[in-house]
Amino acid sequence: MSYQEKSSFVSLFSSILIFTACGIYVYQKYIDGSLNSENVFKFYGGVFIFLIIVGVVNSIVRNVVLNIISAKDKEPSFIDERDKIIELKATAIAHYVFITGFGISMATLVFDVPPLTMFPILFFFGFSASIIADIFKIYLYRKGF
Repeated sequence: MSYQEKSSFVSLFSSILIFTACGIYVYQKYIDGSLNSENVFKFYGGVFIFLIIVGVVNSIVRNVVLNIISAKDKEPSFIDERDKIIELKATAIAHYVFITGFGISMATLVFDVPPLTMFPILFFFGFSASIIADIFKIYLYRKGF
């Protein structure tokens, strides 16, 4: 398995783990009834900032660990043109998924759905974009593009 495939698998696993943990936390807050129209924006703003920080730290730690493992295995970790094309295709798909979710979340505001609904949609499509991009990268590497 190549370095890029390993990186995609680890990214997929960590994205699912982070999404699940954060989803459980948000769901518990929703069930507790602690989210109301006064603090919903503050709460989700904090959640999104926390997710950005966790995502950046996760990416740094993941890359360091994978580079240590690939150096130990004496496996090349360079990126060629094929890897760049696969990355660009996966990024394009991730953008399409996220923009679709963004449009749906904005449509909820147009149709007078409470803002409490808009944020979980953004949350879901943001992580779905990451997960779908990683799955697509794994598929392209396995296919041999």
